Amino acid sequence: MQETFRQFRLYLIGMWRRRWIGLAASWAITIVGSIYILTLPSQYESSTRIYVDTTSLLGPLLKGIAVESDIDNQVRVMQRTLLSRPNLRQVIRATDLDLEVSTPREMEQLIQELQRRTRVNIDKAGLFLVSFTDKDPELAKNIVQTLLTIFIESNLGASRTDIQRARRFIEDQITNYEKKLRESEQRIAQFRAENVEILGSTNYGGRLLNARSELESAQIDYSDAIVIRDKLREQLERTSRTVDLATSPQVIIGNQQVPSTLGRIRTIQMDLDGLLLRYTENHPDVIVARRQLARLLREYNREKSGESDLPSGLIGMSQIPNPVYDEIQLRFLDAERLTTQTERRLKRAQADMERLKQYASIAPSLDADLSDITREYDVIKRNYSELLARRESARISQAADSETDAVQFRIIEPPEVSFVAVGPNRPLYLLALMLCVVGAGTGVSFARSQLEETFFTSEQIEKVLGIVVLGTVTQVMNAQESAQRSLRNFGFIVATASLAVFFAGLYLVLILFGSGADGTELINLSSRS
Repeated sequence: MQETFRQFRLYLIGMWRRRWIGLAASWAITIVGSIYILTLPSQYESSTRIYVDTTSLLGPLLKGIAVESDIDNQVRVMQRTLLSRPNLRQVIRATDLDLEVSTPREMEQLIQELQRRTRVNIDKAGLFLVSFTDKDPELAKNIVQTLLTIFIESNLGASRTDIQRARRFIEDQITNYEKKLRESEQRIAQFRAENVEILGSTNYGGRLLNARSELESAQIDYSDAIVIRDKLREQLERTSRTVDLATSPQVIIGNQQVPSTLGRIRTIQMDLDGLLLRYTENHPDVIVARRQLARLLREYNREKSGESDLPSGLIGMSQIPNPVYDEIQLRFLDAERLTTQTERRLKRAQADMERLKQYASIAPSLDADLSDITREYDVIKRNYSELLARRESARISQAADSETDAVQFRIIEPPEVSFVAVGPNRPLYLLALMLCVVGAGTGVSFARSQLEETFFTSEQIEKVLGIVVLGTVTQVMNAQESAQRSLRNFGFIVATASLAVFFAGLYLVLILFGSGADGTELINLSSRS
């Protein structure tokens, strides 16, 4: 610790011996730095304040009917894109700054400089602040005015352009979807026409059950009809076509001929045949006719066997058609007809059964295909309906936008030419210069003391040269030398104090009379007073 303190003390001694060199360097830097600070061109700021009103009376009235655009988001986007390169190129052309550049590199540098010196801010109340700083107040005002014009015009025309573009897009999509909708409807109609029998019913389980029941019933009826037909055929084969009949003489009473038993049998048989053609076996007339026929047949059999009251010589033998054979033959023909009908019914039931089985096997795939086509049709129709609704919303939005402005701009503070400089901050630069002067003066004194080969103590000699110092001689100054030394110290203090007073005075002037180093602000202040 003592060694460090001793070394620091030696540094201070060396710097004090070279204090005039450090002071001279400080004054030189002060003079150069002060001149630079005072000759810096003043910067003038021109600004404008705009209130963006995004509230509209039509908004709540058209909610859910017209297209609701995010006006706040559009305004925020315009805030960020206001300083885009196309807008800044337009500003450069409007303010004739393009006459000062001749190469693309210079144009790029100018655009970057404009971006750096332009500020665009917005607060929560929707108040925009656009400002620009330049050494020419007139140019700053023109640039801000141009930016204000671009900001308002771009916002006014952007929404209408977007609505028109969106409406054209919707119209094109509606045309395409109309074509797709017609094609889908035609596909569905053609598919249904080609598979109308299969797609007519989806309850193939119930239909198959009914068809199976019908098939079983037809098989039973067909089997019964065959059995009846075969039995009637056997009876018909066993029955004789004719019968021998003992005829009795005809009896004539008055002018009328009384028919014989055989004649009455034939008459009743023909009547019975006529009745069977119209009625069933259970009809009363048929039952009565059969009873009469049976009675006459019994009577005829008695006559044939000789039990009749007529003399045997009066009875003759003859062959007549067997009415039983005729009846069996009629029943056999009915059975044949019934068998044919039941056979056709059986074949039809079998065909229906096979067709339903085939339909049931391919119906799921056809249903799946129809579902795919229908699903595509539903999607197209839903999108088409939504497009129609959106077109109507776009039309209403366009009409509302043409009647009223969704965004209203109110210029609270128009851009003006500023005569009060806002920069540079010369007091701050002066403080920085003062710190640099102190550091530079100290650094120069220290560097100069380190470059000299001078020893201030005997310890330095012993340490550096490696020799033993036997003693030291102290310089004794007379009165004149002491006075000169005091005068030099006083001169250093005065020079240092003068430097401090210079800084203090210059700082006070800059604070009291503004930061205009070229005197323009002082002139403006005096002229306004």
